[in-house]
Amino acid sequence: MSDGDSSGDSDSGDWGGGSDGDTSTSTDSRSWFQRLGSALIGLLIGVILLGASCYGIWWNEGRSVRTARSLAEGGASVQQADASRVDPALDNRLVHITGTLSTPGSLTDPAFPVTASGAVQLRRIVEMYQWREESRSQTETRLGGGQTTTTTYTYNRGWADHPINSQAFNQPDTHRNPPMRHQANTEMVASASLGAFSVGHDTLSLLGGAEPLRLDAATMAAIPGGRVVEGGLYLGQDPANPRVGDLRIRFEVVRGGEVSVIGRQAGTSILPYQARAGGRILLLRRGAVPASEMFQAAGQENGTITWLLRAVLAVVLYIGFALILNPLKVLADVIPALGTLVGFGTGLIALLLTVLVAPLAIAISWFAVRPVLAGGVILGGLALGFGVSWLMRKRRAGVVKPA
Repeated sequence: MSDGDSSGDSDSGDWGGGSDGDTSTSTDSRSWFQRLGSALIGLLIGVILLGASCYGIWWNEGRSVRTARSLAEGGASVQQADASRVDPALDNRLVHITGTLSTPGSLTDPAFPVTASGAVQLRRIVEMYQWREESRSQTETRLGGGQTTTTTYTYNRGWADHPINSQAFNQPDTHRNPPMRHQANTEMVASASLGAFSVGHDTLSLLGGAEPLRLDAATMAAIPGGRVVEGGLYLGQDPANPRVGDLRIRFEVVRGGEVSVIGRQAGTSILPYQARAGGRILLLRRGAVPASEMFQAAGQENGTITWLLRAVLAVVLYIGFALILNPLKVLADVIPALGTLVGFGTGLIALLLTVLVAPLAIAISWFAVRPVLAGGVILGGLALGFGVSWLMRKRRAGVVKPA
């Protein structure tokens, strides 16, 4: 993948006349009827989010079970293969191979005269000095349900590895970012040798262990306006006083070496293995790593991904319930104090519904494969929901005291 950009002189130009710490303020007023209309639209969005999160939970649990079963299947059937020769008897079987990964030739960046010999990957990391906008809002609810929101925008300059769209700023004219002339890029060899075997793109993309590729002034002599700073390339006038639009570029290289691979032997190639459980198995680790350890690490990674997705989907579920209940708060905001109280209550109800529905959705997804675990998840969710409900009743009892 390449950007094909030329590497001419850096010309930051006069991109905006602001300075660090600039602020601007905007005020937005909305009537109670406008807020109620938005809340009703939010209710529809909340229903969509509920459906999407429940589907996401079902998909995530199915993916987790499928991956776990596939890894268990692979761990029981994997065969040890010798990297120095291809054994026809192991063709189309799941094999574990340890050997030296090597590649002939070199990789060259398409936009700069940077070459790495014997590299599996050559990565370009680009940062541009540009404007960044931060905002802080304060909302006041008026008697009658209307709201006034005051937002303060603060502008500062800094380095970022992606283009920031200054046209979306509150003050775009005085805080303009130029186009990012060069962006990140990765060059990768089509295949590499692992003894008598050939390893393709799918496998090589799993290889980590990138190391910095330091440049020297002679390498960058062909780039007008460029200079080497701390082993990387700087496109701009003065690295000590960067201007908006300046670029700093560094390169990383991923080399071969001793690796361990688990995949399907297909002639002289190592390809993903399709397990009967439905998942694909293709594992790569640096060093001489036993197959059992590679499967164990893959299982732990699968568990981590599963829990991260569960957390994200639970948050989406909570947002969905909160949007559905939000019209109640807007209706009560005619009297601001009452709206605050109702908003607190709907937030707790949304939380209670989330801790009930999320474990239930997870359990339903697992009933077909692990009914005992599914039952435990349901009981745990009910216990958690009971605990939240008990805390809510206790709080109300503390607030409302008998006369």
